[in-house]
Amino acid sequence: MSSLSEMPELILENIIGLLDFRSVLTLRQVCRDFRNFIDDLNDSRLPDSKIAEIEIHSENIDENKIMFDFLDSEHSHYRIEYSESENSRKFGEKTIILENSNIVDVMARDLEFVLKFQKNDLECLSFCFDDSDVEDTLIHNLAINLKNLFHVSNRKIKARKFTVKTHHQSQIMSVLPFADPEALEFIDFYSVDNYLEIEINEVVKTEQWKKAKGFNCEFRLLNLNGNDFCHFSSCAIRTYIITAEDLDFWKKVLNLKFEFL
Repeated sequence: MSSLSEMPELILENIIGLLDFRSVLTLRQVCRDFRNFIDDLNDSRLPDSKIAEIEIHSENIDENKIMFDFLDSEHSHYRIEYSESENSRKFGEKTIILENSNIVDVMARDLEFVLKFQKNDLECLSFCFDDSDVEDTLIHNLAINLKNLFHVSNRKIKARKFTVKTHHQSQIMSVLPFADPEALEFIDFYSVDNYLEIEINEVVKTEQWKKAKGFNCEFRLLNLNGNDFCHFSSCAIRTYIITAEDLDFWKKVLNLKFEFL
């Protein structure tokens, strides 16, 4: 009797088509052959994950870790945890030592794999970089490494809301281009501390900014220009100064918007 891994590809495809998303994730951990077979499958052969939210969170509270969390439409929560100190990946009760692979590359492959199951737009795509005290580590350079990996694949993630929580302005520009501007509706920027200032001039040039309908920012914005915000239907910002010219401009924009209501 043949083992499951020795079955014809067509039979394996049919079996995978009958499984739910979590079962496929579990099967993928059984052995390298299964993982490669599942990863190479056409997206149309995979079940819908029904994922609503994805969050990638790096931290160094106890040890350098990345958490990859996703929540489906039925509020089932999944987490894959990556440890730099142990060079390991954990899903459910199973921990795998990565040997010659690094955790950022493995996490990026897992993210691409999970997105293969996504048939509809995400409600929210979120990044949290809580790693300011650690330098010259994979965790500290996570945003840059992700930027490089996704630049090669040229993949855009369809999500209605895009959120970044960070210590560093550079991390925003590393991950904002991941969001598909055609699906994006709202942008959220949060600060890990209360003192971060960001230059907004590069962000406002992106297609993501131009296509979004709403914006919220906890950072203090520099180089503020009222023209860059007038297309939003909702907006909450912090800044040091707003000129009388900007106030007059926004007043005219608001009056014009109300005329069309």
